[in-house]
Amino acid sequence: MKVLIVQSQGLGDLPSGEITVITQEKATLLELGHQVDTFIYSPENTNKKGLMSIFAKMKIAYSILWSFSSYKQLKQLIETHKPDVVHFHTIMPFLSLSVLKAARRKGVPIIQTLHNFRWLCVEGGFYRHGMYCNRCTGNTGWNGVRFRCSRGLQASVLLFLVNVVARKSGFLVSSVSKFIAVSDYVKREYVQSGFPESKLVVKNNALPEMGSRFQVHNKSQRTGIAFVGRISTAKGIQVIRYLISRIEQPVHIVGNGPELDQLERFCEQGSYSHVKLWSKQSHEAVLNILSGVCCSVIPSQCGETFSLVASESLALGTPIVGSNIGGVKSMIDRSDGGITVDPRDYDGFLGAVKMFLSSPEKVVEYGERGRYFVNKELPKEKLAVQLENIYLEAIRENEEKKC
Repeated sequence: MKVLIVQSQGLGDLPSGEITVITQEKATLLELGHQVDTFIYSPENTNKKGLMSIFAKMKIAYSILWSFSSYKQLKQLIETHKPDVVHFHTIMPFLSLSVLKAARRKGVPIIQTLHNFRWLCVEGGFYRHGMYCNRCTGNTGWNGVRFRCSRGLQASVLLFLVNVVARKSGFLVSSVSKFIAVSDYVKREYVQSGFPESKLVVKNNALPEMGSRFQVHNKSQRTGIAFVGRISTAKGIQVIRYLISRIEQPVHIVGNGPELDQLERFCEQGSYSHVKLWSKQSHEAVLNILSGVCCSVIPSQCGETFSLVASESLALGTPIVGSNIGGVKSMIDRSDGGITVDPRDYDGFLGAVKMFLSSPEKVVEYGERGRYFVNKELPKEKLAVQLENIYLEAIRENEEKKC
């Protein structure tokens, strides 16, 4: 089978969890003997000083509505590689609906993985003014324009118009053979918004290769907590600051983000010597950190669809203290490998963290349940076969339409 994977990268150079998923899926499909080609589109929009030109802003605005260059590129790729199926990951905002039109005209079946809520929410992550918001579920998404959720009014209006056209005209649903929801939570939000349940299939993201060298630490070897992710309000860094000032065991913070400088100043001013700011680390280093703490804290204030950090923590026998919203809640509820807390309940996070810090037996208890869940539900071989079957079904249905 020949597969063409297409992804639109966002602005900036921060690491993308979606790219991690794509890399993993590509490697596994190659192991199964399939031919896989990838096209990762990244808009060139900044000068040497990192500033966006007026021309670049205009180009991006027009490409949101319809990208002629993306349409042409994808048609050429299909003609060159002759794939049996095109698998889109994130399409909006930079590839536009034009790529769906290109694949449709070439008669190739289309799959799309729903990593986010771009077709429902102009912000993409159910996040508004520092807190979780899914007010656009089940309606046209006008609130995204009303509250200017995506980089101001202009971008919000453009994305809203594209979503309305794509959904109300039926073009999106008729073009895509199958939508892959990365969690039950994602499927539920899309179904509530009018997407046909028959076209939505849940397939969790597989874990990146971890290797046998990462062993579960003995309970007596574990100490402190870890936060791995983007250093931003959306990911709950305010909760982490609250915890830093109220616990004495080590706090490991891994990642970059817009609020890293503020966090560094906060730690310096408070003389919090128990905090270790790791910045960006290799995957191996992240796993080593997660395997040695009493719990992993995931205090997301946005609608995370699927948390790789959560699944990796569980695989290492590390319990999770996470927000009771989105994919984080779904992962904890299914695995019973952690505790969920209201994202605005800082004391609730503190209480759950202190429970794990003071009770090695609880760490082992929750950790073992988490490991069992991951080993049963998230092995890459099982998920690769599921993906393979999704492709085969889409190809079969496409052939039947031609007859």
